[in-house]
Amino acid sequence: MPAGNISLYNSDKGFGTVTGDDGKIYNFVPSQVERGTALMESQRVTFNVVNGEATGITYNFD
Repeated sequence: MPAGNISLYNSDKGFGTVTGDDGKIYNFVPSQVERGTALMESQRVTFNVVNGEATGITYNFD
C-alpha cells in the first residue's frame, strides 16, 4: 500500500493532496478518507491510488 504525507488539507473547501513516497502528488476529497480519520498537514498516511487520485486514506501507524 502506498504511503506518504498530507501536503495540503483544506476541509472547508473540501480537498487535499498527499505527496507519496514516490514523489508524486495525489489529490483527494474528504469522502476518500476512511471514517474516523482526522487529517493534518505533514501527517503520515497510507492510501490507495485509483485513476491517479488517493483513496482509502488512513493513518500510517508504522
